[in-house]
Amino acid sequence: NASMKKFLLSLFLFSCMLLGAARTFAQSADSLQVVVDSLSVKVTKLEHDLAYLKINTDISTLNTKIEILSLNVKDVFSDFQIAVLSNNKKGVKAQLRVLHEAYKERLEIIKREIDSLQELVNSNRETFSFLENMQILTGVMLVLNSYDILEKQMPVVGEALDK
Repeated sequence: NASMKKFLLSLFLFSCMLLGAARTFAQSADSLQVVVDSLSVKVTKLEHDLAYLKINTDISTLNTKIEILSLNVKDVFSDFQIAVLSNNKKGVKAQLRVLHEAYKERLEIIKREIDSLQELVNSNRETFSFLENMQILTGVMLVLNSYDILEKQMPVVGEALDK
């Protein structure tokens, strides 16, 4: 009888320990799920921020490329005007035409980059807030306006070199 009581007491204590361990495990699993959910939210926010930063960086980079190319095209035009004024048109014309052709090729590359940027913006439009979309669209409009001005400069320089 005494051994039976010891056995039942041992069984009861073992059951309590198992129940406590199961409860601790369940709480640990719940805590782990909270951590996973928190990390998931943080990863989603980081992905959003990365997409937004990439688009803004692409806009800034394109704007810089357009500004540099625009200055280069203006330099070709200025150099040609100086050559005309100094009566050295023939010696400089061939060199400037080569530069102008290279700049036209660069302009085409920039156009493809603008097309890619617009695709990226359109594919991420749902991801961003209204304010973020407005900031992005303002940047894109600035790029398109700068590109349009540059695109109109190119034939003017080309016509001048052809005369």
